[in-house]
Amino acid sequence: SHDMTWGRVWEKITQENITPPIYRLPFAELKHRLWLPKFDRYVSMEYRRQILHDIDTVAYWTDVPQKISVKVFCRDADDDKFIHATLAACADWLVTGDKICWCCRKVWQLPA
Repeated sequence: SHDMTWGRVWEKITQENITPPIYRLPFAELKHRLWLPKFDRYVSMEYRRQILHDIDTVAYWTDVPQKISVKVFCRDADDDKFIHATLAACADWLVTGDKICWCCRKVWQLPA
């Protein structure tokens, strides 16, 4: 279940004292998307509130320089915002359930 996946991610973040980088634009997008009805069968409203609270509490709020924000990696500009935040913070990982990970291969020059 998605609750289990999110639970494992947050468990790892708190156990390892990881501070996820967050850029305000994708966080706003995440907040918007998490309330969509399509998530109702996967994640309870209360759990979504908790996820957003936890992110807001532990996140490293990063600014994205223009030289990064103008780069295009994916067809969806909203997905690029998450990559921009990851690059601006020099983060090692981008955790996502989206197929965005396929375009991330070229960001970090990973083999297919």
